[in-house]
Amino acid sequence: VRKKGWVQEGVRIRWWRRQAVAQKRLDAITPEDFQAHVGRRLAEGRANNTVRNELFLISGLYELARDRPTKGGWGLTGLDNPVLHVALPEMPPPRKRRLEDAEDDHSKGEEARLLAALRDGPDGEVMVPVCILALDTGMRQSELLDIRLGQVRNTRSGRYIERPDSKNGHPRRVVLTTRAAKTLDELIAKLPANAQEDHKLFRLDAVQVDYRWRLARNRAGVKGLRFHDLRHEGLSRMAEKGLNLGELREQ
Repeated sequence: VRKKGWVQEGVRIRWWRRQAVAQKRLDAITPEDFQAHVGRRLAEGRANNTVRNELFLISGLYELARDRPTKGGWGLTGLDNPVLHVALPEMPPPRKRRLEDAEDDHSKGEEARLLAALRDGPDGEVMVPVCILALDTGMRQSELLDIRLGQVRNTRSGRYIERPDSKNGHPRRVVLTTRAAKTLDELIAKLPANAQEDHKLFRLDAVQVDYRWRLARNRAGVKGLRFHDLRHEGLSRMAEKGLNLGELREQ
């Protein structure tokens, strides 16, 4: 089972290994080293949350090293975690961007314009389903791009995607709307007849999706909307339809 965000963490780990501080022993790195890192990254224009996540990853490494072997750690119980003594950038305010409809015609709203621009852009046959599923399920981009054929279930109780959940080690069910189920059916119908259970439904990676998303967003004249905002939009719509807080947390 892979934890949420494992792709991004892998990128950060590879980035850290190229930095000068990575050439030092763990017990030789000081809080001042990491504080200087914070200053440099902010001066480069990196977002506060990006810098915080970079340091959280390193802090997790130190805590792993400090844990006893009985807990899966390295047994370096006397090792100090220098990240705990660093002044981190402030948390950014939560994003509240929602899709906007035209006042007189919902078919001319941002969702319709985005889907039209995606359909006419590169890999539209992939990008449109990705965005529809993001809106109708509230799934993260990394989860969407990792959907496998065998995870799409059709039972008497309804249609859903069964996804591994790193929080508790148990699968979770992502219930499908009528539109999401129809979108998946159309994708599956185009797969090779010999497609296996672990066959990915989407052939693009996160970088490719983000690039195509920006192209479509610009063509559609939609400003300030990130792909991740589709998850917020989807969860907001679910809340408006009556899902409670516990149910939303499972998405």
